[in-house]
Amino acid sequence: MSITTLSSKGQLVLPKSLRDAKHWRPGTRLLAIETADGVLLKAEAPSRATPTSVDDLVGLLKHAGPAIPEADWPARLDASLRAERPKK
Repeated sequence: MSITTLSSKGQLVLPKSLRDAKHWRPGTRLLAIETADGVLLKAEAPSRATPTSVDDLVGLLKHAGPAIPEADWPARLDASLRAERPKK
């Protein structure tokens, strides 16, 4: 638990350890939701129209083993998506 102070402009600084734990970077939009106990801060769900940089995707997918050649990526992705789709 950390304590922060509201500034005269109504701003507050979230502790770095909290920002790091939540992966909140500068520019992250936060929803401020009033609750019975106080205020809940929640990251806004990213819009599908929001551009994503390659840096945001690094490390998203985990793979154990040797690197997969780039030419094989589409086939591997298709196979993975087919495996995850529910059977009709």
